[in-house]
Amino acid sequence: MSSSTSSAGSYNANYISKGAKAPVKIALYFKCDQGRKVYRCVSVSSSIDQIRREIAEDVGFNSDDFELYYNNMLMDDNRNLADYDVQKNKTLHVKVLSNAKRAFN
Repeated sequence: MSSSTSSAGSYNANYISKGAKAPVKIALYFKCDQGRKVYRCVSVSSSIDQIRREIAEDVGFNSDDFELYYNNMLMDDNRNLADYDVQKNKTLHVKVLSNAKRAFN
């Protein structure tokens, strides 16, 4: 196997490089208020709103019924993971809003 073939698609998942051609996905933990932890791979270029929609069923609430926090900071729906310098295997906290009702069983 040639070296160009073996390195195709490789990247340093610890760091998000600017100008990456393909969307880079990293594995993250999402910890719910109730203590449940979900492990998912998400694209670093996805908006926080898109990520909330992706994990909604996993956490059991509609995406509008919870917020995501990283390093005790509320994450803005219009920003992405790269804006917050989120690294692989880190934990984002899922804060369920007080008026939320379980959407999934």
